Amino acid sequence: MTGRLSRLALVIVSLCLPAANKPAAAQDVPASRAMRTLLPWAHQGDALERFLNKMHHSFRQSDADGDGLLTMADSTLRTMIGAASMRAALALEIARADLDRDGVVTADELRRFVQVDRRGQAGTAAAPEGDQVEETIRRLMQADTNKDGRITWLEMVAYAKLRQKEMERGFGSAEGVYREFLQFDADGDGQLTPVEYETAAAALFQTVDTDGDGTATREELAAYRTQPVEPKTAAFAAARVIAEQRQQVRSDTLGRVQAAAAERARQEAAARASCAMPKPSDSARIIAFSANITDALSSLALGTQDKITHTAKIVVEPGSAPLYVVLNAEERTIWRFAGAVERVERLVLANNGGVNDGSAPLAGVTGVPTEKVTFLGRRNCLPLFWQSAPMETTAASDAIARDTGRKPDLIAAAYEVVSVSVPSGQLQEIRDGDRKMLMTSPDTRDLVKELYHHHPGGVVAIDPAWVVANTTVVRYEILPREAGLIQLIESGAVTQTRPSTFVINRKIKFPVGLDGLVMTFLLPSGVPMPDGDWGLATLISEETGKRLSKPQQR
Repeated sequence: MTGRLSRLALVIVSLCLPAANKPAAAQDVPASRAMRTLLPWAHQGDALERFLNKMHHSFRQSDADGDGLLTMADSTLRTMIGAASMRAALALEIARADLDRDGVVTADELRRFVQVDRRGQAGTAAAPEGDQVEETIRRLMQADTNKDGRITWLEMVAYAKLRQKEMERGFGSAEGVYREFLQFDADGDGQLTPVEYETAAAALFQTVDTDGDGTATREELAAYRTQPVEPKTAAFAAARVIAEQRQQVRSDTLGRVQAAAAERARQEAAARASCAMPKPSDSARIIAFSANITDALSSLALGTQDKITHTAKIVVEPGSAPLYVVLNAEERTIWRFAGAVERVERLVLANNGGVNDGSAPLAGVTGVPTEKVTFLGRRNCLPLFWQSAPMETTAASDAIARDTGRKPDLIAAAYEVVSVSVPSGQLQEIRDGDRKMLMTSPDTRDLVKELYHHHPGGVVAIDPAWVVANTTVVRYEILPREAGLIQLIESGAVTQTRPSTFVINRKIKFPVGLDGLVMTFLLPSGVPMPDGDWGLATLISEETGKRLSKPQQR
């Protein structure tokens, strides 16, 4: 242990750099002891910037209290840390032999531990010499001051303190080391700054670099070691400018880092605030429901007609307790409330739908007054959850509890949903008689079947005047997916010639959502190129018979 602390002292001394201590202005004088401590850190090929970076790193390592200055307070702290480390190591030498974990150590435990430990150190299975083991046992059992054959933790600590004092008599503290540092304290105020430290280092480097090319060569270092001299006044003046410039760069960098950290903290606080849910009343029941998708398409688009907006029905069951309802969905969704809507005290919409650029999720609702609706301000405020994902469900429940003060009375989920009742959470199925066919033309019968296969709820007509939303609400000019194709066929803009094959008769815009459908469209000569994205469909020119490429997205 003494050897380890002695090595630490030598390392700290070696970090010391020369200071601007009124160098001689006339002829060369031998370098001071402090100046000569630089040499072990100088290597051939070092450039000034690299060398000063190493010196700044050594300064930071020696700044024990992290206040940006080297003072005798650092010496005191280093001494205390060294003493505490030594005491811990001495006590651990005994404590690690507590094999039965009863908090005390016996001679038998020490003997068994030392035998195994010595074998490991020797790298052999041969047993250590018995005299060596017994001498170690005798030394360590001195900690058993009451001679009951058991070394308690308090006795270990007392033994460590006594051994520490014995070992430190020939060692001392870090005070001498830091007094070496303070030789570089140019203004004599008792504290060494990075500028003072690097001024001395740069001055000495420039003294070594006799040809002034900014690099310390092997020959220059050898020459300086042969006749080390104190830097001249001019070298210190130039070095001071370099050190101050480096400190300014560090200060500017630190300022930018701190400003960036403050901005991140501000953004995080704003994000937390945007996800905050209002407090419910004491009597309210908290109901949370999550759906990946809903099984009905909306006749209205939230935000843009280039994305699909879904819709689902929430039936509020009769009852007296007010309801605090939290709804979450992966896609853009308009929730349609019906039934005993007066029970709804608060509706929180946490839809994850929308663009993934940090903007607010897009959601809407009908049947609930605006003053009762809260839109969470960004995506992923509340994780999607489902019945087979307990971790996500627990995370969502905890997130709700953080804001509302208690966990939901009911937390339910479904991957696909058309209608759900609250507060029971019961899912409703669509019956054939409930569906409203969009049209009766035999030309579209197959598309209608496909529509209801993928979206059992079909297309629900919603009056935009009824919708409370956090974005613009517009009617689709062309409905999404198969519903849009049915519109185009009924209007004569498109003709279906056989299953999944269509002829475009005039300028059209493709329905949104064709990315999941495999179809072929024929574009006759003279018909303008369609607008919109045709997804996985194939568009073929009647004139050339070749597949047409999609326009590049900008």
